[in-house]
Amino acid sequence: MDQCPCQSTLLFDECCGPIIDELGKAKTPETLMRARYTAYVRSDIDFICKSHHPEKRDEFNKEEAQSWSKDSEWLGLNILESSENEDEGEVLFECSYQIGNEEHLHRERSSFKKQDGLWYFFDGNLESSQKKRMGPKVGRNEPCPCGSGKKYKKCCLMK
Repeated sequence: MDQCPCQSTLLFDECCGPIIDELGKAKTPETLMRARYTAYVRSDIDFICKSHHPEKRDEFNKEEAQSWSKDSEWLGLNILESSENEDEGEVLFECSYQIGNEEHLHRERSSFKKQDGLWYFFDGNLESSQKKRMGPKVGRNEPCPCGSGKKYKKCCLMK
């Protein structure tokens, strides 16, 4: 048995498998998000389409999703935040993938809506994955912190 690609601690058949195969349903927006990631890993684009909210399905580009799925080597999923109420939910996640020799990080805040007892992906907004500066801000005309003796604007700011 295979470990589930969504990086839960469960096996595929105990985690995303039943949701993708429509033998069970996603109990939360997070479990649907995990199943959608797993469907991309497995190139199950029909599930990706079916898990879109009925109001949004006509916006789904099946060929584009198929290409992204097949051209990518999927490296991992990280759920950063997840919340829900009775009929709506939100998941902030990052997934990493590689196309050719280039690694990418996709960070998205996805919204989900429940209809007729089923959760559906409704919309997603890309978010910046830039890390916050840990030290004090260096001015453009200050000495470069790398120790080169040059002004910051003529050294590391240019890189």
